Amino acid sequence: MGRLTAIAAALVVFGWSATGASASSTGNFTKATTDPTWTTGDVAGSVRWDSCPVTGESKCVYWKPFVLLQPALPSYSCAWEDAWDDGGDRNIRAIWAGATRTSPGADESFDLPNTPLLAGVQGQRVCLVAIIPTKIPDQACISQSKVFEQLGYPPLDCPLKDGLTGEVIGQSLLTEKVAEEPTPPTLTLAKATAIAKGRLAKKYGRSWSTGSKKTVSCQEKSALFVCSAKWKYKTKTRRGSVLVYKP
Repeated sequence: MGRLTAIAAALVVFGWSATGASASSTGNFTKATTDPTWTTGDVAGSVRWDSCPVTGESKCVYWKPFVLLQPALPSYSCAWEDAWDDGGDRNIRAIWAGATRTSPGADESFDLPNTPLLAGVQGQRVCLVAIIPTKIPDQACISQSKVFEQLGYPPLDCPLKDGLTGEVIGQSLLTEKVAEEPTPPTLTLAKATAIAKGRLAKKYGRSWSTGSKKTVSCQEKSALFVCSAKWKYKTKTRRGSVLVYKP
């Protein structure tokens, strides 16, 4: 028995009938990414229940949103019935369930970092859906009541019966996270001056290392520091320069 067929059969057993739904909610995914190995993902977004999708005598009992995870294959498509799948298809999994609402006008957000993804599936999507149990007119009772009225009997008191509907609010394919470029370390004037002193020692050897009255001045350019030095070696004043490049 197929996944959706099994769900429909279960609704019949419980006396519920599926009804069509017009879009009554809004929502979106602000983040839907995966690591390069498709092991964990980050999913975030929000959803709002705007109005009850059923009309006439029917009414909504409550509204409950879900975020579902499934393969990004043509054989899979986002469907609100999937929120009823309790493990029948290992490639469909609910990763978030929102609060149960009994009246429209409520916003809710979700943020699911480091969420385990479907094992071994390269290419996945997330679906934002809602399930809406309803109360709908009992058409069989209404038909019988009309017959009784034609025969002169009083109309039957036909109660509302349980029904079920839902809606697909949004969906998004998971995309691999873009690796952030590391921020290069900042080279300050003080660091450049310290580096310049070490390079002056290598460049001028004993003259610098045994000299006295040393002064180092560095001037910052776009890509480097130009550093000049002045010191006393024996009885002579010496001058030198080195370049310190930025990382």
